[in-house]
Amino acid sequence: MSKEKETIYNILDYMDWRGDILPTDLPYSDVDYVIFSELVYAPLENLKDFKGKAIKTLVNEIYPEVLTDKVGFLLKTRYDLWQKVPKAARFADVKLEDFVANFEPEKSKQFAVALFSYNDEAVVAYRGTDSTIVGWKEDMMLSFEVPVPAQADSVAFLDKVIDSKKYKKIFLCGHSKGGNLAKYAATMCKDQSKISGIYDYDGPGLDEASLKSQRWDNIKGKIKGFIPESSVVGLLLGRGTKNSVVRSESVSVMQHNPFYWHVLGGRFILADETTLSSRAIDMALHDFLDKLSNERRRILVETIFGLLESTGARELKQLPSCIAKNFSEVKKMYENVPEEDWEAMKEMWEMFRHSGGYSVRAIYDRDVAPELEHKFSELFKSKKEK
Repeated sequence: MSKEKETIYNILDYMDWRGDILPTDLPYSDVDYVIFSELVYAPLENLKDFKGKAIKTLVNEIYPEVLTDKVGFLLKTRYDLWQKVPKAARFADVKLEDFVANFEPEKSKQFAVALFSYNDEAVVAYRGTDSTIVGWKEDMMLSFEVPVPAQADSVAFLDKVIDSKKYKKIFLCGHSKGGNLAKYAATMCKDQSKISGIYDYDGPGLDEASLKSQRWDNIKGKIKGFIPESSVVGLLLGRGTKNSVVRSESVSVMQHNPFYWHVLGGRFILADETTLSSRAIDMALHDFLDKLSNERRRILVETIFGLLESTGARELKQLPSCIAKNFSEVKKMYENVPEEDWEAMKEMWEMFRHSGGYSVRAIYDRDVAPELEHKFSELFKSKKEK
């Protein structure tokens, strides 16, 4: 007899199972906070008059049009998550107290945060990296600059929440870069005693100086971190705490998407450890970064993103067409890159092709990664032939 395939459940199923249970009857769990971390990715910028309103009343303004599968897996699942909110008593009457989005390309800043509340508790949910090139550049800046602009904003916003003195408990959460911002804000805020818990979902770690500080020691016991089996993003930079490993669907860096994480009842299903490929990629990335000083990292990031910005693209999905349209200009700029930087870029590109390239396909557009690989391979080939 053939073995029956295991049924896999995710956070959308959790909304169906636990959505009718009020948080006053069952406090928010690890799974609830990843839901808050995903809710903040929605286009909350569409909202006008929202402060203090129940989020069940905001769904149609956030999503004025119906989204279909054509928009891609992640955008569709986030849309589906919001559509479940009005019928889920666990979230329906949660209030959106504040939302801030700062996108400043000239400062390499991509930042967004939402303040949710229920009774006298607050949830500060930091948005992770979006699909903009600026957002990805700021992520890379984490390897050599502290604080990056979004980190500074994350602390300022949290301090404002603390100063309001409206909440008995304040919880922080975030996915991807949002997890990094939650940890950094909790470490650097003016009154750490006001923080009841920090939930980090596959977010990069912090810099070495922060992890050696007394302020980190004060707060690290309140952090709960979760990474998928094939984590890459959540293993970047310094860790400082041990993460729980969540069983996940899909492969490689595509597991960065929490909608692939296994849920049963009110909890994540945990694995014993990350995969061999995850550990190998983690080692390769850390070995690569260890060879570079902070100044060399800065030069490399500025060079790479200078090339990307020269294409005229604003978002990752625009890169293939923009590179094709402006290929001669991009090629000319690329050929002027110093040999030392070119070799480092080539090494980074190989790691991207064998691991991280899949994350672009998973997170934003399934067609972008192969097109992007082809265009950049052309650039590397032209440089080699020269």
